[in-house]
This record gives sequence, structure tokens and C-alpha cells, in this order.
Amino acid sequence: MKTFEAICAERADQQSNNFLLLRLLAAMLVVYGHSFRLAAECASCVDLASLVSRDPEILSHRIGLFIFFVISGFLVTKSCVESRSAASYFAKRALRIFPGLIVCALVMTFVLGTVFTSLSLPEYFSSPTTWRYLLTNATTYRIAGDLPGVTLRDGAFAGVINGSLWTIPVEVRLYILVGLAALAAYKSRAALNALAVLLIASAFFDFLPMIAHGVWEYKLAAMFCFGGLVYVNRRFIPYSPALAMALLAMAFLSADTRAFYPLCYLTLAYGTLVIGYGRKLALPRWIDDYSYGVYLYAFPIQQVIAHYLPSAGPYKMFVLAAPLALLAGMLSWRLVEAPAMALKQRIARRPLEPVAGEAA
Repeated sequence: MKTFEAICAERADQQSNNFLLLRLLAAMLVVYGHSFRLAAECASCVDLASLVSRDPEILSHRIGLFIFFVISGFLVTKSCVESRSAASYFAKRALRIFPGLIVCALVMTFVLGTVFTSLSLPEYFSSPTTWRYLLTNATTYRIAGDLPGVTLRDGAFAGVINGSLWTIPVEVRLYILVGLAALAAYKSRAALNALAVLLIASAFFDFLPMIAHGVWEYKLAAMFCFGGLVYVNRRFIPYSPALAMALLAMAFLSADTRAFYPLCYLTLAYGTLVIGYGRKLALPRWIDDYSYGVYLYAFPIQQVIAHYLPSAGPYKMFVLAAPLALLAGMLSWRLVEAPAMALKQRIARRPLEPVAGEAA
């Protein structure tokens, strides 16, 4: 049976795998799922993920986040192993995350905030909350949700400018953990496996506060670590679409049992990587890696739609927000992320010391 090591070698570059498509799909699932949180209430509107799974806890935006984090765990671990040094690894991670994030924080603070604040501009810029929002979000130290005097809607999320940013510090902390793990245990597969299993376990046990204090931070960390675990053990883990389908069947058959959620998570994580390395699905040539920008800007776009069209339901919000978010993602990629990625590509790649048992 083919392993992930073999399929990785065959389809290593973005032109031969489906990870670009999956990241775009994940970003759109987040936009779609958030539409049910941010649009006007609609009794007849149902999130398709909940409808298909027959479970109200399985929502599209959560599935999108899980897909993001599984892919990230796999590819970031790969990047770490292939980096010539810890400095090279951390530089590449910083260039991927921070340019787009910093520009987004600037846009939220100096464009959206100044347009929608009820304060005068001197009051707005003299408020510590304005600068706290910019600095904490741009650095991923913490997440600040509100800007002074800015209320975009009534009800839930009224003052939340960009509710998607809470996942970015989780991602950054996981990058750091991967780098530290490689520094501390790169000669021992057993040590790397133990670390990954421990982090996955943190999704289910509250006494292991690895990332933050919320259950969803733990679950995202678990999905990330699953991706990393598959990469570290790629020589031994089978690449099998049939196994992915079997897991899916088991998940459906386990409905209303305690095994349902773990099987759903396992199916989604394993299935994401199987599809990622499956037969290449063609995309239009103009499509590039817009997913990060879509993710960064979709929530505030949806908040602005809710402000001007408070009666719009979830479906209408998604139809309006999706193309605008895609446009924002395209601009973010072309003007900010792609230039940073070009600098990232200049960082020389020479493999680190191999994990024990692997060829150098």
C-alpha cells in the first residue's frame, strides 16, 4: 500500500496537489458558516454541514478551521524539517503570517474604524483602545475585538470588528512549538510523536493548558498536531482513499454514540490530507493562494453588510460577502503576501538533521 512518504514525493509542489484548492474551500466554509452567526435570523435557513451530519454542533466554519489547521500542521512540520536552521524556519513562518496580518490590523484601525466610529477623530486616536487593538492584533500577543465608538450592528457581535482573528495567535504558538520541538527532539521520532500525542490529548483534557483556555483552541491544536504527526510518520502511514471512505462510513454509523465526534475529527483530518494529495483538480489560472486574505477580511466585510443590510439573511449575506472577500484576498495576496513570499523563497533551504531512521 502506498504511504504518505511516497505520495509526498510524487506530488510535492503546489502545481501537483490540491492544498491550494482546499485552503480556498476552507476559507469559503468559514465565510458561509459565519453568515449564520452574523446575518439576520432566519428560521428556515440551515447550515448545510449541520443538515448533512444531522448534528447542530457540526458547523461549516468549524470544518473550515479544522481543514486549515490540519493542512498547516502537515506543511509547517514539513517546512521545519526541510529548513536549514531554526532561524530559517522562524523567518519563513513570520513572513507568511505577519505581513498580511499587520496590514489587516492597519486597515481595521485606520479605515474601518475611522469610518464607523461615533467618536470624533481626535477622540478616536487619543483612545488607548485604538492603539491596543492595533498592537495586540498585529503582534498576535493577544486579540482585541473592539475599536472605540465602533458598533456595526445590533445584538451579538455588535462591537466585534474582526472575529476571525482569534485563531491567529493559536497558529503562531503552534509554529513556535513545532520549532522548539525540532530543536529539542529532532533526533528522536519517539520524542516528536510523544509531543504530538500530548498536544492532541490536550483537545480532550482540560488539565493540559497547552494553547489557551477554550475548548476550540484545543481542538484546533489537535488538528494541527494530527497533520504534523502524519508528516513525521509519513513512511508508515498509508495513503488510502478507501480508508478515508471507511472512516466516513464509521462516523455516520456512530451517530448518537460517544465515538461520533472523535471519528468525525479523524475522518476530516485524514480525509483532508488524502484529498490534498489526490488527483489534481484544475483551477483557473488566475486563482492563487488567496485563502489567508479571504480569512482575514471576510468577517469585517460581513459586519459591514450587516450594518447596511440588517435584514439580510444568511444565504444573501454569503452571496454578497463571498465575492467581496475573494477580492480582498486577491488584493492582499498580490500587494502584500506575494512580495513577502518572494522574500521567503530567497531563504536558502538546506535540510536540518534528519529525524532518526530517515535518510538525510
